[in-house]
Amino acid sequence: RKNEQLTTLGLLAAEIAHEIRNPLTVIKLLFGYLDLNFPAEDPRRTDVRVIGEKLDQLEAIVTRVLQFAKAPSSLHSRWNVNDIVEDTIVLIRLKLAQSKIQLRFEPAARTMVVDVHKGQLQQVLLNLLINATQAMPEGGLITIRAHTEDRGAGAMYIHLDVSDSGSGIPEKIRTRIFDSFLSGRPDGTGLGLAIAKRILVSHHGDITLVQTSPSGTTLRITLPLAK
Repeated sequence: RKNEQLTTLGLLAAEIAHEIRNPLTVIKLLFGYLDLNFPAEDPRRTDVRVIGEKLDQLEAIVTRVLQFAKAPSSLHSRWNVNDIVEDTIVLIRLKLAQSKIQLRFEPAARTMVVDVHKGQLQQVLLNLLINATQAMPEGGLITIRAHTEDRGAGAMYIHLDVSDSGSGIPEKIRTRIFDSFLSGRPDGTGLGLAIAKRILVSHHGDITLVQTSPSGTTLRITLPLAK
């Protein structure tokens, strides 16, 4: 649990740094475009130099945070997707039992191997499963279904569809569920899905909303298969 908190904190720092980097880049470009060349004796010349230095310093800080929060490629290993899902189910089995929720896993027909950071991928799965349990306070069913997609030119992807039988995502936030600090629950942080999105994008994958309605929600994790 402590490791998960530290991972979440690191990814939150990366989320903030990423949001800072874009406007910072614009400020640097506009500041350089102004071409403020004051005479040597003008005190504003020093101000311009200090502003430029501080912009460079901020950019360096943001870059360090993003590099620190990124899972080193050396921590990536080849894993069987079915094994990762089954290990994750073991971690959450007691919570599911307490919540009167059944979980059905439909694995891929054959062995599917991905090159991932196992801990981060499990964090994504745990987040989706916990969200699903919170959407079904009276109990229900979660289904995880693995299937593949051939995108041509040797590019094979695996999809993990996580479906629940809850009440669905409110219509007013459906298009923004992967935004930071957006939550449909009073006690939610609004970070879980945003962090999940960032993790999967860093793995050259993605997470998307397949469907949601009063009878349930399906979210899809997509990852490239290892070659």
